[in-house]
Amino acid sequence: MSKPNGTADSRPEHIQVGVRVRPLTPSEAQSGESVAWRVDGAVITQTDTAAKKAGKVPDFRFQHVFGPGAKTSAVYEELVAPIVQDSLRGINGAVCCYGQTSAGKTYTCQGNDSEPGIIPLALRDIFRSIEEVPSRQFVLKFSYIEIYNEHVFDLLTGSDDNLSVQEDRERVTIKGLSEVVLSSEEQAFELMESSQANRKVSRTQMNEHSSRSHVIFRISIESKANDADTAMKSTKLVSQLNFVDLAGSERIARAGASGVLFKEGTAINKSLLFLGIVISALSRGLSHAPFRDSRLTLILKNCLGGNSRTAFIQCITPARSCSEESISTLRIASRIGNVTNVALVNEIPCDGSPTNGERRSESERMASELLLKQQDLSRHNRLLQIQLHQYKTLYMRKQGEHAEQQETADRIVQLESEVQALNMQIDDISADKAFLEDSNAQLIDRVTELETEVAEAWHSAQLLNDLSSGTAQSRWLRLSHHDSVEQLEQDLYSALRTVIAYRERQVEYTR
Repeated sequence: MSKPNGTADSRPEHIQVGVRVRPLTPSEAQSGESVAWRVDGAVITQTDTAAKKAGKVPDFRFQHVFGPGAKTSAVYEELVAPIVQDSLRGINGAVCCYGQTSAGKTYTCQGNDSEPGIIPLALRDIFRSIEEVPSRQFVLKFSYIEIYNEHVFDLLTGSDDNLSVQEDRERVTIKGLSEVVLSSEEQAFELMESSQANRKVSRTQMNEHSSRSHVIFRISIESKANDADTAMKSTKLVSQLNFVDLAGSERIARAGASGVLFKEGTAINKSLLFLGIVISALSRGLSHAPFRDSRLTLILKNCLGGNSRTAFIQCITPARSCSEESISTLRIASRIGNVTNVALVNEIPCDGSPTNGERRSESERMASELLLKQQDLSRHNRLLQIQLHQYKTLYMRKQGEHAEQQETADRIVQLESEVQALNMQIDDISADKAFLEDSNAQLIDRVTELETEVAEAWHSAQLLNDLSSGTAQSRWLRLSHHDSVEQLEQDLYSALRTVIAYRERQVEYTR
């Protein structure tokens, strides 16, 4: 191993993602479970050709894919070993195992006697690498963290105390977390085994030894030069190496959970949901992600989008009955690959003065933060421009609606005026009608009188006519009444004209 005093490339780098497909378990094979996934190099595809042709599930392509026949040592060498080596050079590292329950996460982390997991392989690699650098003095500190039902526990002590998580500008710390200085590989294995006994596990329908909590196996590494004179003039390298064994996501109904198991499953799914939200926010380039919504995401804040080299191992089962959960795991893996970190060498000057590397790291960190903020402001600006355009469009639409409403109101006023004028005309017509009806009644009375007078005049005229052919005396009487007859004729004609005029007025009124 090269001397651990190099500098890290401070450019953003993507989180490494690997997918591991375990083989069918004996119980799955006995129950007739079929294989739903096929590994072809870097591509994972479904064996269901009908679903594939329908385009329901795409092929998934990743840089690191491990099929059912792959050994844990191959996973370690390809994904984990570079991160472990960098941690000895003062660079933070994290390896997270994600997947549904019974997908092989704990097996990948812990392994067994015949096939060690990535944590035992990392411990052996660390101690062997330290022996190859006698010029530097290393101090390894071991701690074991459990997150159960949103409570943080110390697995080293086995205490039931809920530890508080504190966040400052630079890092997240767990107050009261114990650390043990490691002196050998054997001591580390013993502590790991004894601490594992304190972890919460339960039997479910999906897994006989289902982990009911998230655990973080943490090694803090410090190193400095052995020579006293050189040590005072050099820097101390510090880093944290985290191995995260996430509890498996599960469907409550399939797991047969009730009571305490139901509460545990709900808490697990909730914390994994918040982890997915943080990953989604970071994958879209947002500088602010909701890390504080969950203890898990807050503790892993530095590993996600921070100062760390991080890898995710997505574990899936090939069983067809778990296809939906496997698809969800693969889709999350695709988003994780878009998250970027900026890993820096963590140096502490032994004489208390800042080093050039520290100044450079701080400058680069601030530049990176400034770039992220500028990108975030640019996105907010674009969003505001879109909102402003939408507001203007809405305003113009409202203005048009207001103009239409004003036009409608004016038309209503005009119609009301017309209605009022018509009402006045109706009132005038009603008054005229009343006057005509009154006049009609008077005319009827007058016509009746005139008809009576006419009848009397005709009667008198008839009498006079009879007398005209009589005696001289009758002639004299007729002559004496001549003036009266003429007057009666005039009255008759006048009455007739009145009657005719009345009939004409009645006809005109009817029209």
